[in-house]
Amino acid sequence: MQKRTQSQPPNAQLDQRKSQTFVGKIVKATNGQYALLIDEQSGKGVYLENQEKAKEFEGKNVEVTVVLEAANNLVDVTNIEPA
Repeated sequence: MQKRTQSQPPNAQLDQRKSQTFVGKIVKATNGQYALLIDEQSGKGVYLENQEKAKEFEGKNVEVTVVLEAANNLVDVTNIEPA
């Protein structure tokens, strides 16, 4: 019989990658990285892993489909298209 820890449910590995779609504007941050600006008033956004793809849409409003990897705090871009 396998022992389970309370900190990690049995299907936690399956839940670590979730696909989501965000709408926002691609901007170049002060550190030189491209990010998806989700809320211009608050400055809330996320850095995108695929910098080359993001560069093509700099300054444009886009819809970005990403896979969130909770374990690594990573946003992996699967698609970017004009909004």
